[in-house]
Amino acid sequence: MDNSLIRRHCKDDMKGNWFMAVVMSIVLSVISMIISRVLMPVMPFSVDPFANIDFTDPAQLEAISAVSKSTTIISSFASNMLISIITSVFALGFSWSFLDLVDQSISGETPKLKLELLFSAINRNVFKNVLILAISYILTVLAYFLLIVPGIVLSLFLTPLPFLLKDKPDISVGAAFSESFELMKRNVGKLFSLYIPYIIGFIIYIIAVIAIMFSFITGESHNFMGLLLGIILVTIISVIVGVYIHIKIQVISSQFYRRHLAPRSLEESNIYFEQ
Repeated sequence: MDNSLIRRHCKDDMKGNWFMAVVMSIVLSVISMIISRVLMPVMPFSVDPFANIDFTDPAQLEAISAVSKSTTIISSFASNMLISIITSVFALGFSWSFLDLVDQSISGETPKLKLELLFSAINRNVFKNVLILAISYILTVLAYFLLIVPGIVLSLFLTPLPFLLKDKPDISVGAAFSESFELMKRNVGKLFSLYIPYIIGFIIYIIAVIAIMFSFITGESHNFMGLLLGIILVTIISVIVGVYIHIKIQVISSQFYRRHLAPRSLEESNIYFEQ
């Protein structure tokens, strides 16, 4: 399917659904925040490794300065990874909601996002699904650590993964990754081209934010209220841009998967889905 047609479907199916999409995105963020607040204090990574250090001992203080930075980075990364993995079940429900929206449109119904689908991934396959998403998350993070490009490519190859878990609930862990790679083998460039406008927009936004903050810091450092208002303004814009891009990526991904990779409609060319 042509990318311009996919973009048109994205626009048409989201008519009247933007408010609910924003609500679902906010609810997802609140759930993640609550889980983070509840779990962070009891995680082993949050334990202070220097709790029993004698700060009057110069030798011990020297040891602290040598390892404190690396310890902080590792513990923060590990804690964030665990929280992301635990909250992935709700992120999965978020993805399924948009796939359901596309399915409604294809079946001739009026597409409508449903808040309750945010919790639809809490089912009998929840542990297997979380395991698959955890492996996906860890592999992607490791790829980004190696180089940015391998991380982006791997992310694209794993884009169908959440939708496969909805279409084929009994799929095995290995088969899920295998089919995701097989689906994207000749489609990585096509999907990436759909993301390009939002990638460019995000880069422009980052540059604008840096410029705004720099102007406030250098030009109005004497004006505390001006600096505070600048920070508040940038924060609000950041939230709006973040929510918008998050929703658009979900919309594009679900449309691309259902209408190009795994169509279920008899009217569409069926290149993957088994009737």
